[in-house]
Amino acid sequence: MPATRSLVAATHAAAADTLARRAAAAERAGRLRDAVAAYTALLEQDTAAEPVVASRLVELHVRLDEPVPALAWAARVARRHPEPAAFLAGVYARLGLFTDAEMALRQALREAPDAARRLPLMWQLAETQEQAGDSGAARETLRLAQRTAGDARQREATERRLETLRARQTIKAGPDPAPEQREEHP
Repeated sequence: MPATRSLVAATHAAAADTLARRAAAAERAGRLRDAVAAYTALLEQDTAAEPVVASRLVELHVRLDEPVPALAWAARVARRHPEPAAFLAGVYARLGLFTDAEMALRQALREAPDAARRLPLMWQLAETQEQAGDSGAARETLRLAQRTAGDARQREATERRLETLRARQTIKAGPDPAPEQREEHP
C-alpha cells in the first residue's frame, strides 16, 4: 500500500510539473489563453500551487483585458499580500479602472495607521491620478505627501517624484513655439 501511495504521489507531482512547464512555455510564446488554461488545470490538480499561480493568472487576465477574472484572481492574491488594497488598486489601474483604483487607495489611506504606511499609498495614488490624465491632482497629492512625510529622506523621495511628474508634463506639452511662430495677441 505505501508503494502505491508513493507512485500516485509521484504521478501527481509529475503531472503538475508538466502543466507548470506547459503554462510557462505558452506564456513565453505569447499564447496567453493556452497559459491560462494550463495554469487553471494545474490548480485543479494541485491547489498548493495557488500562491504562485494566482499572481500569474492576474497578470495574464490583465494582459488579455479580462477584468472580471483578473479581479477575481487579484482578490485571492490580495488575501496573502502585505498591502492588499495597494495591490488591488494596482490591478484596477492596469485595467484602466482608475476610479476604482483611486477609491481603493483612498480607503487604504484612511485605514493606514501612520505616515510611514500612508506615504507609499500617496505615491501610488499620484501615479494613478497621472495615469488617469489628472496631473493636477497628482501634483496636489505629491505636495500633500511632501508635507506629511515623516523625515527628510521621505520628503526628498517625494520631491524627486514631483520633479519627475513635472518633467513628464513638460515632455507631453512639447517645446515652446519659436518666437516667430507665436501668435501675438494685442
